[in-house]
Amino acid sequence: MNLNVEKNKTLFVVGPAFLSLLEGEACILAAPLQPNQKIKVRNGKATPIYCKKDSRFEITLGKDASIHMVDGSTIPQDWEKVSWMVMDLAEKQNLVVMVVGGVDVGKTSFTVFLANKAYKKSLKVNFIDADVGQSDVGPPTTIGTLQLKNFVYDLFYENPDQIIFVGSTTPSNIQTRMVETVSSLCWESKQKFNLTVLNTDGWVYGEEAQTYKLTMAKKSNVDWVVVFQSEETVNLIEKLRENGLNVFEVKPSTLVKKRSREERRKIRWQTYQKYMKNSTIRVLPLDKIKIFGFNFWKQGLIVGLYGANKKFLGIGVLKEINPRKNMVKIFTPVKEKIDEVEIGQTIVDLNFKS
Repeated sequence: MNLNVEKNKTLFVVGPAFLSLLEGEACILAAPLQPNQKIKVRNGKATPIYCKKDSRFEITLGKDASIHMVDGSTIPQDWEKVSWMVMDLAEKQNLVVMVVGGVDVGKTSFTVFLANKAYKKSLKVNFIDADVGQSDVGPPTTIGTLQLKNFVYDLFYENPDQIIFVGSTTPSNIQTRMVETVSSLCWESKQKFNLTVLNTDGWVYGEEAQTYKLTMAKKSNVDWVVVFQSEETVNLIEKLRENGLNVFEVKPSTLVKKRSREERRKIRWQTYQKYMKNSTIRVLPLDKIKIFGFNFWKQGLIVGLYGANKKFLGIGVLKEINPRKNMVKIFTPVKEKIDEVEIGQTIVDLNFKS
């Protein structure tokens, strides 16, 4: 169908859907739409298209998809203010900005918005996705990095530059590994990029969660922490400032949909599907490979697979380990020679519904 949208209105499209801008001027999270460019909106994802001029769209809606319109831009004013302050600082020296907040407050939308704004100003931008449970850059149980080479509408459809397996979708179970991995990535990124945007998980409530975020910020030598205001983050903001960290506070997006546990599982399932496409069962001889990691073997555990020189090849799902038959069965899309298998802590069924 064709749809006309007036200037200074935001069109919300909840997928699955496809849309194209036929006439006018519009953007998604500061990324301009090109005429006739086809944008895919994934299942359950709400995408805001802000119209800078009167615009006309061609839209194809799938099952359970929907559209609605609101007046004005849905980007909070403090998001705009903080993004301009960050860009001004990043033009003077390379910055690492860490984004922190609870679940369903708009962290990913903000990070994409900030990254697009910086890219538009010709800054070199690197994105680190450390939300291991709801990852967009890389599959769940991993940390992914992405250098912006174009505007981004949805990180899910971008190809990561690097994926690092950490083995769990629950950061509280792997705190030391998360801090070490993220801090190493941030230090390396800061040497190369004007702006490094670090997105984090929604675990912020309680002493342990706050200590974890504080430790990550300090070890990663972040320049600024953008914290989404809520009752859960009041103490965290105080702790960050008491420890000498620079903090920007922003309001949560009022239009971000609160997802149920089942909806979050479905989104995670989409990401597993993307990275497990065309999987087959690989049978590997136990005496020819190294197995390490979580000291517990059970069918359905996520595994990380490595080739020569510990090159990460991809993820898989453990099907069977049989020492008597000297073999391990792994369901994986990886076709290359596998030298090492790291056992993770997250169990999924073969429909990837962890």
